Amino acid sequence: MLKWRVKEVAAAKGVSLKELAQRSGVSSSTIRRICQKPFQCSCKVTTWDKLAKALEVPLSAILESVPSNEQEKQMAIIRKHETGELESKRRSNMVAERRESI
Repeated sequence: MLKWRVKEVAAAKGVSLKELAQRSGVSSSTIRRICQKPFQCSCKVTTWDKLAKALEVPLSAILESVPSNEQEKQMAIIRKHETGELESKRRSNMVAERRESI
């Protein structure tokens, strides 16, 4: 699975997303979409090339290969009535992790 790392690379370079849009000629809305959905964004290769050049990095620097289970974590769908259950599970997992680390 591939993940686009535009937001992370821009932050590391000290470039705001607005500045990246100006430097690259890619619209702010496209950059926002890429940052909000790094696993699902499909753009033309020329768009990715413009972003990489504006950040002064090779194209491979804004692309990361991640295990499939990482994508599943990022794409979890939560129904409104399940939010309480989710919080309860999250707290249980945090308690379990603390116990394991002790």
